[in-house]
Amino acid sequence: MLIQVFSRFVLFYEVLKRTHQISAFPLPQYPFITSLLIAAATSYYYCPLLTATVLSLKKRRKENNFPFLQKHSPIPSATQNPRSLPHSLCVFPIVELRRKIERTKGEREGEFRQIENMSRPLGAVIGRYPSSDGSTQIDRIIKRNRRCRDVAFLVVFIAFWVAMIVNSSFGFNLGNPLRLTYGLDYKGNVCGDKHAHPNLRELELTYWVNPNQVYLSGSKNSQFKLANARSICLLDCPRPTDDGLNWVCDYPEGDIRISMDDWIDRNYDYYEFLTPEMRNSSLQLQGPCYPVIFPSVNVHWRCEFVARASNASMRHWQVMGGLNINEDIRIDKTIHKSVNARSSVLKRYVADIGKSWPVLIVCGGLLPLFLSVIWLLMIRHLVVAMPWVTVALFNILIISVTMFYYLKAGWIGNDAISPVIGPPDPYYHVFGRELNHIRAVAVLMTVIMVVSVLTSIAIARRILMATSVLKASRPFLGMFRN
Repeated sequence: MLIQVFSRFVLFYEVLKRTHQISAFPLPQYPFITSLLIAAATSYYYCPLLTATVLSLKKRRKENNFPFLQKHSPIPSATQNPRSLPHSLCVFPIVELRRKIERTKGEREGEFRQIENMSRPLGAVIGRYPSSDGSTQIDRIIKRNRRCRDVAFLVVFIAFWVAMIVNSSFGFNLGNPLRLTYGLDYKGNVCGDKHAHPNLRELELTYWVNPNQVYLSGSKNSQFKLANARSICLLDCPRPTDDGLNWVCDYPEGDIRISMDDWIDRNYDYYEFLTPEMRNSSLQLQGPCYPVIFPSVNVHWRCEFVARASNASMRHWQVMGGLNINEDIRIDKTIHKSVNARSSVLKRYVADIGKSWPVLIVCGGLLPLFLSVIWLLMIRHLVVAMPWVTVALFNILIISVTMFYYLKAGWIGNDAISPVIGPPDPYYHVFGRELNHIRAVAVLMTVIMVVSVLTSIAIARRILMATSVLKASRPFLGMFRN
């Protein structure tokens, strides 16, 4: 900094020497001139900081706000030679800044021209380059000989839509939405499907007939999966009896000469019609009939075993010489783990959306449209009250939805959602992922409710302003109605 000040000091010394005919003299002998030169050099060094002020004065001079400046100290243009103006102390920085401003102005004009070109009608190709087929451009837009320029992507796009159509056709023809809700039997039929063989129209529950297979599928080192265990579709989950042994037999086929309706009326039991060989096979848990040792509960259309074997049924089974049946809580956890898996929960959510589509159409489409028309009619006649009514109804709706989630989460009352369908077992509690999801949504709705109420209080003055706006717009509502 000192070097620059000294160099500028020498420069101004030469200027004064040439213009005022000052000969070489020792500066300490002339303190006034020395001070003047130092001040001039310092002001010249800091002159770029004053450039903006000078430009502002020039603008005001053009507007005749400072007439006296019209006759004094003209500001040099960017094309003038700075050396021709030795009396100006700020020539060099001002000229340099003016040149930068003019360059910036040119760049901005170029950007404006680009934006103006972009605002014109769009063609197949907008750009500054000629078309590939040699056609000419008019006003930077190709007017003729347009063609596709990304053929590879077009082929991929067409293949995508063909695959989507084929996939959708397979889904509509071969798919079954009931698989999202109900399980499968050992034949691969969907429970509750009236087109299955046999007809399973009312048989919606999946029941695993062999408890040892269920136990085996829950072992850590076992390769046997629950999906491979033998299962059939029933109308309700069977329960053991205290005075005997109940049986659940396979679908009546082959040598069993009873109908499906009779099989259901007999509580799925035709053990008395079995031959000695079939009975011996049943005692080895190989069918066609299987003992009911464990009570079961309907959990999302699956008969989930309760790991609490009936003593009377187990005693009858052992007296008859039946195969040993494993009694362990693993038989309970295996089915519950399958029912409560993330994939199973997602399937049930999708199935719920499919079942509730009429409610979604009415409550999500038709009803809001009708209420919006009612709101417009009311706001035309109740301009002052409607903003407050709207805010109040919104907060009441938010609070009501929050309380509903509190009820379903079990935090208020005894109406919490349960994975058990039908009458629950008083001695058996089943927990599902859906309850955790409901509680998470209840917490989220609590936060939204608090924010909504506080926001409504904070914007009370804004609501008053909105009332004035609605008063001014009321004539236009009447015009649209007419």
